[in-house]
Amino acid sequence: MTDIKCPIWGTPARIMPGDAGRDGLAIDSPRAGGKYFISRTAQTMLENVTDQQRVALTHEICDHNILGSTLNVTSTMLKALPSRPNFSAQERSARLLRYLINRSEYLGKSIDFAGDVYGNTNSSIVVIGTRPGKAHFPLLAWSDSLKIEEIDFLLDMLIEDGAVKRLSKTGDLSLIVLPKGYSRFAENNSQTANDQVFIAMWFDQSVNSVYENGIEVAVRDCGYRPLRIDQKEHNNKIDDEIIPEIKRSKFIVADFTSEPDKPRGGVYFEAGYAMGMGIPVV
Repeated sequence: MTDIKCPIWGTPARIMPGDAGRDGLAIDSPRAGGKYFISRTAQTMLENVTDQQRVALTHEICDHNILGSTLNVTSTMLKALPSRPNFSAQERSARLLRYLINRSEYLGKSIDFAGDVYGNTNSSIVVIGTRPGKAHFPLLAWSDSLKIEEIDFLLDMLIEDGAVKRLSKTGDLSLIVLPKGYSRFAENNSQTANDQVFIAMWFDQSVNSVYENGIEVAVRDCGYRPLRIDQKEHNNKIDDEIIPEIKRSKFIVADFTSEPDKPRGGVYFEAGYAMGMGIPVV
């Protein structure tokens, strides 16, 4: 892996092994919320994207990483970014809590933010309350924040609610998620409607533009998050991943485009399975 500046934030990131033949970069950026793929056209457009739109884009990347999938950042997506995303303080504190729980190694374990996010401990880290250091990049990403002061505010919300406890008063930030935090997280998850849409189609370069400029845009314009199984990282057989993701989806979009005389049997199976489960098929 090669070190690089995150195309979105200009912060430390790494180039990941990408798909052969794709025109762009596969990036792993803590400040952007994890892994994403960005086309070269989209990279040039980032110069005209505002900080608030970068926050909205980071929000999308985080949501995909939660699902284990990789967001494709395209020029079409950048054009559709809201000028000022409307994320409430309550929603942002809930997202920060989700990140802290996912970061916890086990129940009751303290979460320490010190050292470089890539494992180096000899970097200079600025403590919470001033400008962000590398260890705080994920906190900014997962809380839809631009400034460290916003993280302080959202942490105060969680602390006052009894969800989180700050273990350190000075120096590096150290937190612990309390029992009430886990209860609140479970409650939030049960009340949140699933916005995932499963995309069943041929994973060939010849139809990438159809997906990126047509299907993906339409699904997002309707307020949903598209998932293509080839963009999800997993170590299981692909069939073992497809079934649970269809079950988690609000509906599926099935594109039966194929090579001549070679119908996409997998797409027919996925559409038929969804219909059998009572999940709408477009």
